[in-house]
Amino acid sequence: MSFPSAKEIESLQTSRTDLLCNMDRQGLFFAPGENLDEYKKRLLNEAAGYRHLLQKIQNGKNLSEAAGFPVGRGTPITPEIIQEAALVTEKLYGFTINWVPGFFLTKGLGMLWGGCTVTDDKGLQLFFIRKGFKNKRHWFLYDRDELLAHELCHAARSVFQDCELEEHFAYATAKSALRRYMGNCFRTELDALLFL
Repeated sequence: MSFPSAKEIESLQTSRTDLLCNMDRQGLFFAPGENLDEYKKRLLNEAAGYRHLLQKIQNGKNLSEAAGFPVGRGTPITPEIIQEAALVTEKLYGFTINWVPGFFLTKGLGMLWGGCTVTDDKGLQLFFIRKGFKNKRHWFLYDRDELLAHELCHAARSVFQDCELEEHFAYATAKSALRRYMGNCFRTELDALLFL
């Protein structure tokens, strides 16, 4: 994980568009109506939060204790696997995220569940995907890179809080034309269950 350092965040200024564009390329967008000072403050809080979370995990806390989600233990998703998905979002949207911690989970998953992005009350994002993806690129209806690219879109767009278009951008990463077309129809878990 390489969330920008406090030094990088504090160096942001309106006259340095190169630095701001670099943040944009990392999927660290301004929230609607957010000014530069608010943006920097939010990123500094997130950077501290990620450091604290990863420290807890490195010190032996399981994910439930470290992140506050009832998911037990997990195996970290390797940077190489995240990079597979980042290539998809880079090509499609021009951003590459490698700062969201991701984990293969061993329990707490529904029968058809492939993965998800979770945002905690501090705004920290985490990826959780089925443990079968650790050694396989495909499971059931899902390809690992497509699933993670979908979740990368959710991580990048979380600041917009845009329920109406959220799934449209995430499903645009799908390899299947049907999923790209139909995916944004599923805005709630109930929509997907009714479809199935």
